[in-house]
Amino acid sequence: MKLTTSRLLALSFLLVPSIAMAKPAPKKKKGPPPPPPAGEVAPPPPPSAPRAAQEVPAYQAGYQMAGCGLGAELIKEDGTMQIFAATTNGTVGSQTFGISFGTLHCKPSAHQTAMEQKVFIEANLVSLKREAVSGKGETLTAFADLLGCQADQFADASKANYQQIYKASEADSILKGYKAVLTTPCTRLI
Repeated sequence: MKLTTSRLLALSFLLVPSIAMAKPAPKKKKGPPPPPPAGEVAPPPPPSAPRAAQEVPAYQAGYQMAGCGLGAELIKEDGTMQIFAATTNGTVGSQTFGISFGTLHCKPSAHQTAMEQKVFIEANLVSLKREAVSGKGETLTAFADLLGCQADQFADASKANYQQIYKASEADSILKGYKAVLTTPCTRLI
C-alpha cells in the first residue's frame, strides 16, 4: 500500500487528534487585582489555599505531563511537545514497561509498594516467622531489602520483637508491627 502525503496527514490527525484542537492556555496576569470602581467596596481577599493544595502535582515532581517513559526522556519541553512525548510513551509501550520494572525514571506508587510488601509477606509467612525467631535467613534479608532496611539491623529487630510483630498472621498487622518496633529508617516501609 502506497502512502501519499494526504494519507499520512490524515493518519497523523487520527493518531493525535488533540494536536489539531489544542489551544494554548490563557496567561494569568500577575500583580495586584485592579481597584474597584468608584463608590464600591473592595471584596475581601480570598483565603489562602491549604498547604496540600499548594503542593506541586505528582506529574511535575520528576517529569512532565506525559509522565515517565521513553517519550518523557527524549522530549523535555513543556506545552504541545508533551503530546508527542505521551504518544511516544503509549505507542512504544515504554511507560508501562518503566512502571512495571522501575526503569526510565518511573517510580512505583505507594499503593503498589504496599501491595508488593503484603504479597511478599503472604507468600513467605512461614519462612519469615522461622527466620525472624533466629534473626537470620535469606527470606528475612530479602524482606529487609523490600522494605529498604539495613539487613542486619532489621534481623536484630525481628528477633528481639518477634512476639509483637508476629502476634497476628495478616500482612497489614505484620507491617504495623515492624513500623512500631523499627528504630532505624526504612526507605520503603509504608
